[in-house]
Amino acid sequence: PKAAKISTEYKCPVGHFCELGSAAPELCSPGLYAPLDGMYECLQCPPGLHCANGTSIQRCARGHYCPKGTVEQIRCPKGTFNNQTELQTEQECVPCEAGYFCNETGLELPRGECRAGYLCGTGTVMDIGDGYNNASGVKCPAGHFCPTGTKLARGCAA
Repeated sequence: PKAAKISTEYKCPVGHFCELGSAAPELCSPGLYAPLDGMYECLQCPPGLHCANGTSIQRCARGHYCPKGTVEQIRCPKGTFNNQTELQTEQECVPCEAGYFCNETGLELPRGECRAGYLCGTGTVMDIGDGYNNASGVKCPAGHFCPTGTKLARGCAA
């Protein structure tokens, strides 16, 4: 980090920057931070972290991701979940596992198992559906059995 004194008696405080010759410290903008006293410029918040107030950086929580310069963490989209901290991109959010559904944003784990009588493929948003929407579970095909959490339909015994 770059440090500069404004005068011999004053150092710019944490969370602020002080350009050479400035009369007063300036607060770092959202997405930037100054972790040390005496900085003359703020640093961009690193990927996987978020910086809301200029003084601290925080890990991006489970169910979220934080690209470089993030102020507020971003929720993983519906149909995905994330049980890790410090993700950097939306692509790191994990598609909901087959047999489960993820019907909300920002999930740490799948919301629940696919309902009996339905199939839920990878990335399913809702556990039941009309059979035409890839984001929804589909009715179990005729001649098959689909218990709760079904990934693959089971043939009925003859």
